[in-house]
Amino acid sequence: MAWILLVVAGLLEVVWAYTMKLSDGFTRLNYSSITIVAMIASFGLLSVAMKSLPPGHGLHDLDRHRRRRCLCRRHLCIG
Repeated sequence: MAWILLVVAGLLEVVWAYTMKLSDGFTRLNYSSITIVAMIASFGLLSVAMKSLPPGHGLHDLDRHRRRRCLCRRHLCIG
């Protein structure tokens, strides 16, 4: 169950990063509110998942997923 929460927290990080860009410096209320809700949910799920996972595993996997998403975005944008 904790691994599922960790994956969902990682997906929510993608959501809030994308909607933060769309919020145009937090000037668009719809995207700004989605960003803030997704941030809070992501951090909350991460903290719940870390209660039952060993400290190194959860953060390492989340960081690995972040790096993988960054490389995919860079590959898609640059070509």
